[in-house]
Amino acid sequence: MDVIEEGFDAVIRAGEQAASRLMARKVGSYRKVIVGSPAYLQAGRSDRAEDLAGHASLICRYPSTGKLDKWPLRRNNQAVGVALPASMVMNTLDPQIYLAEQGLGFACIPDIAVRKLLDEGSLVSVLDDSMRKAAPHCARCSHPAVIFRPSSGRSWTSRWKRSCRLNEHHDMR
Repeated sequence: MDVIEEGFDAVIRAGEQAASRLMARKVGSYRKVIVGSPAYLQAGRSDRAEDLAGHASLICRYPSTGKLDKWPLRRNNQAVGVALPASMVMNTLDPQIYLAEQGLGFACIPDIAVRKLLDEGSLVSVLDDSMRKAAPHCARCSHPAVIFRPSSGRSWTSRWKRSCRLNEHHDMR
């Protein structure tokens, strides 16, 4: 997406910012969680990262690079490599979340995208200890330097952080 050409004032993006004509401001951090529906978990819970190899995986393919998302599993401060079966591959979060809710497998999703579903119990997180040890990801507000006024951007990003409850679990600095 070309933020300037399409006339957006600002966008929220995750991860590292690629070289661009945009200014960026960190608005928060998030962690990924592995989630599945309660019904899917009845068929078999994953207690170890290696158990995921025997489960359906709902995996994201990044449209910008074509690469599959790597799930940041850790044990004893070391990355745990698991060959995940890519049962379904998609390039946006909404289908991943929906299919996980429908009991079609596990998905690795930013916690801010599924917090409400976790609170309601329609999704359950697994392998939390393996995921907590992974470094948090960064969310940035990107905007055209010549169009966007920093003062209005700060107030907007402050409201956005409050609405997502980004300060609740992660250090924002």
